[in-house]
Amino acid sequence: MPPMLVWPRRAALPVIILGVLLLMLRRPEGVWQSTIWAEDGRVFWAAALQPGVDLSTTYAAQLWMAQRLAAQAVVIAPPDWAPPMLYGAACLIAVLAIATVLQRRARVLFGQFRYQLLAFLLVLMLPTAWEVQGNLTNIQLWLGVGMLIVLVLPAPVSVVGRVSELAFVLLAGLTGFLGVLLSPVAAWALVARRGRYVSARSALVMVAAACNIYVWLGAGRAAQEGSFTRLARLPETLLFRWGGGALLGEFPLRDYAGGRRYVLLLAAVFLCLVLAAVWRDRRGPSVVWLLPALLWGVLAILSPTGAVGDSWMFDPSAHWRYFALGVASCVLVLVRAVGTSAVRWPFWLALAACAPALLVGARLPAMGPALPPDELRSFARCLEVPGAVCELAIAPEGWVVVVVNPQDHSALVTQS
Repeated sequence: MPPMLVWPRRAALPVIILGVLLLMLRRPEGVWQSTIWAEDGRVFWAAALQPGVDLSTTYAAQLWMAQRLAAQAVVIAPPDWAPPMLYGAACLIAVLAIATVLQRRARVLFGQFRYQLLAFLLVLMLPTAWEVQGNLTNIQLWLGVGMLIVLVLPAPVSVVGRVSELAFVLLAGLTGFLGVLLSPVAAWALVARRGRYVSARSALVMVAAACNIYVWLGAGRAAQEGSFTRLARLPETLLFRWGGGALLGEFPLRDYAGGRRYVLLLAAVFLCLVLAAVWRDRRGPSVVWLLPALLWGVLAILSPTGAVGDSWMFDPSAHWRYFALGVASCVLVLVRAVGTSAVRWPFWLALAACAPALLVGARLPAMGPALPPDELRSFARCLEVPGAVCELAIAPEGWVVVVVNPQDHSALVTQS
């Protein structure tokens, strides 16, 4: 066996910078086009423009810690800069989360750092990322990828590393429903990697999961009528979303939706190779890497989204935020297999089959139309007027950012 190459620390920062640039260039309109999308503007940016810092307000029966903290950083800049700042913040957070695979500790997962690099690049170029790339609202997908890696690693050596990792785990766990989704990984780590630190790390995930459930129950959410019967179609959904998404990507799937039977056949072969990798690694983390993505799909079907019928489950033009983690998990499982298996060619074949989706899906279309510059400037001027109600129409059509300024001018959150 060739000697293991060590990931050079000095190379980490340049790789992360290049990763941010690469992810941003997947949708270059996000840099130069003034687009603010949906909850990014109406929920998180609007809340950050109000006086004070509020991290506990729920939305869709969930806490959104990471998004609200990121929005607080965005409003330091002038409102005119908000579109590229929101886009850049979302891309930076995504890359930092994915970069957990580049840690030296992650060598035990992938064998050599070249496979760590491969995992980093493949997840970065995820072919089902239109809804989640550069979108602050959906950064929990990328945080979830980071948590999949972090929770199965041995403890960091330094105190600073341990404190920062625990802070990341708690923040990510309190974002969306990640605490619940990642609890199987935390439970596995508790059994596989005993120790006080690992116990504390797993306990934080469980605490976050309890908070997720408490907030959800407090909002009166429940599974909608007919949702449980639609769970019977979950296997077909995962074949289409995970396998089809990995092999074709979301945009070619729109063209081949009429031939779903053939897509499902190819997807079944691909997922059989993924399951073979899981079986080979049955004592390792591969199986628990797939469980959170599976749980996410189940919760999506039981949610109010699932109440509208089952056509959305096979709609290649939407709802990838519920299934993109599954595609990313399959990639991680396969890269771990090629990095640690004695027989690697079947798993290389599965990864090579993803090449068309990666190439075709590398360039993502713009999120929506750009804001007229005069409207954004008028909104910025309105924020300086005490007691004013400031409104800004954003994408998609019908979404509006509303900020009510306080009467006390000194309390305004303004940018110069």
